[in-house]
Amino acid sequence: MKIVIVSDLHAQLRTIEYLREIIDLEKPEALIVSGDITSSGEVNFAEQLFELFKNLEAVFLVCGNADLGEAKDFLETSEYSIDKKCKIYKKIKICGLSYPEETPLVGEDLGGSIFVTHRPPVKALLGAKYPNSPKYHISGHLHTVGFAKKHKATTQIQVPTLQDGKYALFVPEKDLIQFRSI
Repeated sequence: MKIVIVSDLHAQLRTIEYLREIIDLEKPEALIVSGDITSSGEVNFAEQLFELFKNLEAVFLVCGNADLGEAKDFLETSEYSIDKKCKIYKKIKICGLSYPEETPLVGEDLGGSIFVTHRPPVKALLGAKYPNSPKYHISGHLHTVGFAKKHKATTQIQVPTLQDGKYALFVPEKDLIQFRSI
């Protein structure tokens, strides 16, 4: 299964065009958006983005620190939100937690899952293997170059900003993570 991962759109109209190009090029089965979709509560941008989402088989998103007020409510109540919950897609468990990550996924077993947050994970938690460790932890927020780093139980996937036309291509069953630019 081919998944495109993006982050940090910040309500920039060019990111919708970048995403349209990426979808046409990659033809992914799913899309993961790891936060900062809007900027200062702009719902209009999210509505435009959701029009593009209609052409995809599956979309999973969490909110970031720039997703505020009405926009955050709009995003978190959408069918695409995985905030504080998990969804199964093609036998893969995808869980998420929007920013701020104050409320844990109570009762959820993250073992073997893809876990999506906006803020990068705490390094100390990645250094030890817990029974509930996700297989992958995807995050944005840093606007830096993308990287994937294998820790004891979890592979950290740090996604760069889509504002620069950067994204990740992810094929979980092959443990393949590639960082690309449009």
